[in-house]
Amino acid sequence: MPQEIKRSILSHLHHVGRYMRQQGEMGMGVEHLTMHQVQALFFVKKRQPVRMRDLAENLRISPGSTSLFSDRLVESGWLSRCQDKNDRRAVCLKLSLAAEKKLDRMFKERFERVGRMLDALSPKDQRELDRILGQLEDFASRNIAKARE
Repeated sequence: MPQEIKRSILSHLHHVGRYMRQQGEMGMGVEHLTMHQVQALFFVKKRQPVRMRDLAENLRISPGSTSLFSDRLVESGWLSRCQDKNDRRAVCLKLSLAAEKKLDRMFKERFERVGRMLDALSPKDQRELDRILGQLEDFASRNIAKARE
C-alpha cells in the first residue's frame, strides 16, 4: 500500500476518533467525569463485580493509582466496594443502582449522536466498515495480548 494512502487512512481515523470523543464528552459534561473514569465505569458495568487488579490492568495504571482513582468514584456514588467471594482479601467494585441508570442513559445518548455520523454511510458501506474495523480490532487485540506476555 502506498505511504500516502496509509497517511490518509491514519488522518481519517484521527479525525473520526476526535469527533467520537467529543460526542462522548458532550454527554458526560453534566456528570463531571473524565474519559478515563467513564472507561472504568463501563468496564465495571460489563464485568461486575470487578477486582481492583483487573481494573488496574484494564486502565493500564498501577494498583495504588487504581485505589485512589476508585476512591473518587466511590465517594461520588458511582461505585461501591465489595469483597471477592473467592478471596476475602481482594476488594471488588460494582456500580451503584443510580450509576447503572446514568450510564445507560449516557450510552444511549452517545450512541444516538455517533449513530448520526454512521447514517452518512449507506447500509452496504456500514457493513463494509464494520468488517474492516473488526479486522483491525482483532489485530490490535492480538498485539496487546502479545505485549502483555
